[in-house]
Amino acid sequence: MLGNQPETKGIHRVGSSETLRSLSLNTKSDLHWNQWLAGLIDGDGCLLVSKAGYPSCEITMGIEDERALMEIKQKLGGSVKLKTGAQALRYRLHNKAGMLDLVARINGHVRNSVRLKQLESVCLNLNIIMLQPMELTKSNGWFQGFLMLMEQ
Repeated sequence: MLGNQPETKGIHRVGSSETLRSLSLNTKSDLHWNQWLAGLIDGDGCLLVSKAGYPSCEITMGIEDERALMEIKQKLGGSVKLKTGAQALRYRLHNKAGMLDLVARINGHVRNSVRLKQLESVCLNLNIIMLQPMELTKSNGWFQGFLMLMEQ
């Protein structure tokens, strides 16, 4: 408790300015990150359901984008491995809990027509209602994820 601020002493009062401030920042940040992730998957990823019925996600990017894939791994789990014979890394997520989290984050933000069909298959597999893409605004994080390839 030595590191806590003296004002709260480890207790966060609902409605206090510091509690509201952190909640509003985290909500906006999470939304932007989720939009970014959907854009990244739209551009460099795929959503799959195996013949055995297991849902998964793969994102393949150049080695220079390792930091982005490691951030996704940190938040969602999965693995990042060097792709054989290429200067690329592949992120894979194939556990059910991770896929449920991923779909909850990107549902309503995916726009690529191919990816929408893939998302629909994964949603059916996980018994989740697929949401149509939300209105795209210029401040949407989707642009940053989708255009990440063009920045290289």
